[in-house]
Order: sequence, then C-alpha cells, then structure tokens
Amino acid sequence: MHTKLKLTPVATVAALVLSGCMSESPCDAPLPGSRVAAAGQMTDCLSTMSATPVAMMPTSGGATYNGYVTGTFTPSAGTSDSLIGDATLTADFTPGAANAVSGTLSNFAAGNDPTLSGTLTVGTSGLIVGNAFNATINGTLSGYGPDSLVFATNGGGGFLGDNAQGVTVATTGSVTVGAYTGTAGLAIVARK
Repeated sequence: MHTKLKLTPVATVAALVLSGCMSESPCDAPLPGSRVAAAGQMTDCLSTMSATPVAMMPTSGGATYNGYVTGTFTPSAGTSDSLIGDATLTADFTPGAANAVSGTLSNFAAGNDPTLSGTLTVGTSGLIVGNAFNATINGTLSGYGPDSLVFATNGGGGFLGDNAQGVTVATTGSVTVGAYTGTAGLAIVARK
C-alpha cells in the first residue's frame, strides 16, 4: 500500500516561513508616511546602488529626480539643529553648456521650528563630468523664530545605478541666522 503525501500544506508553510525571512528591498518597499523615515529608506535604497558606470550615463535628454534633503546647522554658538525638506532635481544630459544639474528644495521643517517657508536652490558649478558634478545649495528660509536662515554651501554629487537611476548630493558651508554665521551641512537623496 502506497501512501500519497500531500506537499501542498508543507509547501505553503515553507513559503510563508521563507517570506518572513526575506526582507523587501528598500528600493521596492513603499515609502513610509513620515518624511524622516522615508528619507532614511531612500538613503538605504541608494546605498545598495553602485556609482553609475560612465559608459552607462545618459548622453542626451534629461531626467527628474524626487526625494529629500536633510541637514544640520549651527544657529548660534554651541547649539545645533536639524532640518528636512523635499527635493526635486533635474539633470540635463545634453552635451555642452546644458549638461548640468539644477533643482529646488522646499517644504522645510526644522527640529526647533516645525514649519519654515522659502526654498533653497541647487545648482552646479560646472558640468556633469562622467558620473559626477560639483553642486551648490543656496537660499533663504524664513520662520526660524524671528530670524531667517541664509544658506551658502557647496560640494558635489553623483549618479547611482544603471542609467543614472538615483542621485546624491552633499554640501557644506555656512548658515547665517540674524547676526550669527555658523556651519551647515546638507545632503540630498533622490530617485527617478
């Protein structure tokens, strides 16, 4: 007498156990509602990507990248604060004068002031070279108590993943708050 084994329930249990062991890629998971958590997840996603090989960089057209800007700054001697905002960057891959990155950072909140108004502008101080570019982030945010935050930073950025799927930017420089000028560091993570 032969006994027929039913593998369907065993296979189902095994699949459920294995699915609990395998985590979803941070690039495939939906972004959480909190901007801080969403920025962290996007950072985790981009950290899984290598720098775009120069041979895989687009050579014409453009792309729009959406993501987040985070940063820290010193609003007065011996103090620090953080901020988060939304980032929209545009890359123009056309050779020549247009081969650059630009963008707008908006919808800011700081740790000490939950809502700031104004925008910061992202520009390139030069063209995209290979898979990298020099970047500046400048502008004024108001509503930080009675003062405004005036940022003047520069640094660099680069493209990540096949066909430049993602972009990161990191800048450092100054922030002026009233009569005080302190330091600032801003970072952008964004994807197509």
